[in-house]
Amino acid sequence: MKAFIGTLTLGIVLSLGAVSCGTVAGNPIKPGTGSTGDAPKAVVYTLPSVGFDLSDESLQLADPGLQLLPFASESADKTLFNALGRRFNGLVREVDATAKRINALLAQQAKLAADGKTLHVKHGGKAGKIAAHVGPSDTPGFDHSAVLCADGKPLQLMRWSDLGGSIELWRDFSIDQGDDEAHYGVVSRLRVNKTAAGALALDVTSSGSWSDSADEDAENGAGLAERVRAERDSTTGIVTLRSTTQHYSGTTPTAFSADTYVSSRLSPRSDGAKGYDVAFVGYSKSSKRSKCQSGFSDSAADLWQPIQDKPRFCLGRAPAGAKLKNFDEFAALVASFESVGIIKQAELERISMPTGLSCVE
Repeated sequence: MKAFIGTLTLGIVLSLGAVSCGTVAGNPIKPGTGSTGDAPKAVVYTLPSVGFDLSDESLQLADPGLQLLPFASESADKTLFNALGRRFNGLVREVDATAKRINALLAQQAKLAADGKTLHVKHGGKAGKIAAHVGPSDTPGFDHSAVLCADGKPLQLMRWSDLGGSIELWRDFSIDQGDDEAHYGVVSRLRVNKTAAGALALDVTSSGSWSDSADEDAENGAGLAERVRAERDSTTGIVTLRSTTQHYSGTTPTAFSADTYVSSRLSPRSDGAKGYDVAFVGYSKSSKRSKCQSGFSDSAADLWQPIQDKPRFCLGRAPAGAKLKNFDEFAALVASFESVGIIKQAELERISMPTGLSCVE
């Protein structure tokens, strides 16, 4: 994923930088309200970044442990989690790169509006195609919003709260910004929140066209409808991630029938190496394994207590890549993910960019 990192040459009053959610993210400095009669200070906006990366070192295609051993065939099964992880990383990284891009453009070109609250950018980016509008949000629960456009077409909407605990971002990855960004035919919606326990939680919904030859589970069609929920424990650093996906051909369906499911746990590597140790259980309709061909029901009563000869999870990886010696060990692995849970196909959505967005002053 190519990411634009703006080069800042600052000789102006704005000082901006992307910050990770979990701090007081994206808060503008308020105009001064002193009683001395001084002019209000300039509003300084910093758009928040997601800062939630699974690390490339966690997604190595050559890792044989991503097969269910020893009773898995040599097939594409081992890439099930990798394909999901690459999509998740790709979308989040591109969103973070765009936050940096907008911050750089604001720092270089923004003008303070008469109301002291709204900033506008024109003719930004390498090709001069980027415009942005940043100011107060009229959506309940959010204090600020930013719209990014290319050639007048809205490609991103970000809204966030003053305390940094809530961010919502919509992104149309099909629009050309004229820079070095990645291009996908999907629209994605990211919601970022802190849970009551202090964990950072992401909910990512995408639909559209995703063509990546490395995603071997895409043989069911270039169309993609996917939902991913991830949480990172602030104390242990452990990430739990669950997803459901439907691949399809033609137009996006209005009713979904998922073809892949993943429930996973990513633990920081104890040896200090980068990335995570990945453990997961999953199902893929495209797998050649006979147990996967038996089908899957996300509402089955025995979902977390699988029976060997019935439709069930059919793929998995034990912690640290430990070899599973028999079905009972695999059943115990499945049961250990009940607390992580699963996303049901009924939670898939067909989404498109919100209407009424504009970067015109």
